Amino acid sequence: MSTENIAFLRCVAEYLEMTDYAVANLVGRTEAYFSEVAIKSIAVAVTILHSSENLIPIAEKVKLMSRCIDTIAYIACKDNQFSTSVRAEAGINGLTSSMFSNLKPIVDWWSEDLTVLRIDFFQRVLIAMMGRGFKQYALGPILMLYAQKSLRCLEIFGKGRKKIEPKQEHEKRVVLETIVGLLPREKNALSVSFLSMLLQAAIYLQTTIACRLDLEKRMALQLGQAVLDDLLIPSQGTLYLMLKPCSVL
Repeated sequence: MSTENIAFLRCVAEYLEMTDYAVANLVGRTEAYFSEVAIKSIAVAVTILHSSENLIPIAEKVKLMSRCIDTIAYIACKDNQFSTSVRAEAGINGLTSSMFSNLKPIVDWWSEDLTVLRIDFFQRVLIAMMGRGFKQYALGPILMLYAQKSLRCLEIFGKGRKKIEPKQEHEKRVVLETIVGLLPREKNALSVSFLSMLLQAAIYLQTTIACRLDLEKRMALQLGQAVLDDLLIPSQGTLYLMLKPCSVL
């Protein structure tokens, strides 16, 4: 029994109606393991949640997903509050601005874990985090990491452009529209260059007009910070977008 197969074993036990919660029963053993291990860290909870994505609806029925999501949200908010208090104390103790800027947000160490999740579960996690008090403006780095992983290697070169499969295009469109819907509303929460890359992707993937207008309005509010490279949007026929370097096959 491990974090990689606990979701499968728990769902199998439910499917086979092994509902006697005696200690020696598979349901009892998997529940005990889940309670002892899953709530210990974000990494473990994410692993179990990720492995549950293909076990719907049973995984939902036994509340594996909701419990994992709640665990992630709880630990993330606790760490975020600790990070905030450390920074506040640093300011009180008179650290210089350069020293303060070197205090890397604690959120960075677990935000990478969330990028393995399917977009609908990623969205549920972030909503649960905000429900527990996580500030929306602090979601910026998490959304950037997820976008870099999910939307990388979108490219198009004129007549010889490389067209992705319709299913993959639809999936990436859903990812992008969901990410835009989760973007912080606070001004300067995201860089102009990142918003520009999202807009390029939105044009290429032909997202809804509302999605593209949202990105355009966000960029307009931060034009004072923009440089020329941030604002160059290629024409529809010659778009090249790479949010993250691709590995060479």
